[in-house]
Amino acid sequence: MNNNYRGIDCKERAADYEEKTVGQRIVELSREKAVTYYRIADRADIPMSTIMNLISGRINNPTLVTLQGICRGLEVSLKDFFAEM
Repeated sequence: MNNNYRGIDCKERAADYEEKTVGQRIVELSREKAVTYYRIADRADIPMSTIMNLISGRINNPTLVTLQGICRGLEVSLKDFFAEM
């Protein structure tokens, strides 16, 4: 079976679209917006440990309520949070 797509190896092509985790997105947006993890947790009204567990990958399936709080803490919409994942 040919694994090429227009001269590009399909494995290389898949690597271009590597998905980010929720934790990686929190790190990315907090840097862009210069917001500390403590500030996000405070605005989101969730424990700081939840933020740290998401970033470290210990939690990888947060609830919708948690995600909404994180978005509030980052001052982004859910749509924008997931737009680049």
